[in-house]
Amino acid sequence: MKLNISIKTLVLLQGILVIGGLSGAVFFGIGAEHILPLYLVLWIATCLAVFKSEKQRDSYIYNQPTTVE
Repeated sequence: MKLNISIKTLVLLQGILVIGGLSGAVFFGIGAEHILPLYLVLWIATCLAVFKSEKQRDSYIYNQPTTVE
């Protein structure tokens, strides 16, 4: 199964997890051991999306025809 989630969405989800994790730890006693695995998955997905977009951008830049006038 392939998911296409934008980089902005992944970073937003990471921020929500951090804020939720901090408030969960303070108010509900939820430790980092419950939130860290999901955050790690989102962090890896964000890195892969960034690397993929950079690779596509680089291939687009280098494959442009050059015109000499």
